[in-house]
Amino acid sequence: MPSNNAPILKVRDSIVIHQGTSVNLRNLIIEASDEERNDLRSNVVINGEVNSSKSGAYTIHYSLTDKNGNTAYADSTISVKGKNTVMIGDNAIDAHDFSVSIDEIPTLTKEQILIKAGINAWNIPTGKDLSNIVQIDKTQLKNNIGQYKIAISVDLLKAVLGKDSLGNDAAIIIVTVYNNNNQTLPTTGEDDFDTFINIFKAFR
Repeated sequence: MPSNNAPILKVRDSIVIHQGTSVNLRNLIIEASDEERNDLRSNVVINGEVNSSKSGAYTIHYSLTDKNGNTAYADSTISVKGKNTVMIGDNAIDAHDFSVSIDEIPTLTKEQILIKAGINAWNIPTGKDLSNIVQIDKTQLKNNIGQYKIAISVDLLKAVLGKDSLGNDAAIIIVTVYNNNNQTLPTTGEDDFDTFINIFKAFR
């Protein structure tokens, strides 16, 4: 009499890879077997793809059907970490520096910043998109030519928030404000500008 017991299918719940790194999705299978402990890894069906050239979260679906027609399912979340991706506890934020004209500053909205900075945020273990609850602190942004820091964080319960290596709970990007003559920085000494760049790198 055929068994009604589902096969055993275990995969890595989540992993993080660097942008441009390939991943063998079948290697994420921890165990695939039937109740007789036969190895069925080669029978596992994998659905989903990872675009390792683009930062973000990718969910891969695995399924395994045994000889009795019983099926088991499992998912794995793969996070692609780009050079601009900041991991904060269980969450990831990817954002890019951008430029705006001085005329845009008074009416610059959160939605415009999301687009200009290409902001993408997600939960690393689950792959859940968090972009809709991103918080943007633009209090340092001024209506003058120059370069200013914007802080980007994810508004979640404190229980799941973490800190980066510097103790910051936000990703930092730089907004360059220019005027119609393409002037981007106030007159300053070269040493002052180098100091600014070093401070900026420290935040990254």
